[in-house]
Parts: sequence; structure tokens; C-alpha cells
Amino acid sequence: MLVKLENKGYAAHREKGMKYRYVPRISRDAAKQSAVERLVDVFFGGSISEAVAGMVDAHNDRLTEAELGEIARVIERARGMKPKGHDR
Repeated sequence: MLVKLENKGYAAHREKGMKYRYVPRISRDAAKQSAVERLVDVFFGGSISEAVAGMVDAHNDRLTEAELGEIARVIERARGMKPKGHDR
């Protein structure tokens, strides 16, 4: 598994005596971004709205008001960044 990650550029190893020590080659944020993009593409056919709806529906009973508010703020921030008259 670690060799596969190394071959893909996600990890590197350093030899320390008879052992290898593996270290990440990308940041945690970059790894999260890549994982989310892959999740949306693979399981939701690239549809961000279906992915968000699926996550909210799956965890509806555990979402707090604060978390719902944060989701709403992220959506509003995205709306503010979108050029007027641009549907996608």
C-alpha cells in the first residue's frame, strides 16, 4: 500500500538502517481536497449538489444547528463568488 502511494507521488520513504520511514509528500489539505474530488466523481457522478445532499441526509440526525449554519455560510459564500448570470 505504501509503495503504491509512493509511486503516485503521495508519499516518500527514507532509509533508516534496515527500516524505511514513510513521510507524506503532499499536505493534509491537498490530500483532503483530492479525496473529496474523487468521492464526488466516483459516487455522485460529479454532482456536488448530490454529494452535499447525500451527506446531509446520511447524517441528518447528528447535525447540530452550528453545523447547519456553517453549511449555509459556505453556500452563501459560494454564491457571492459566482459571477452574475453564470449558472455553472
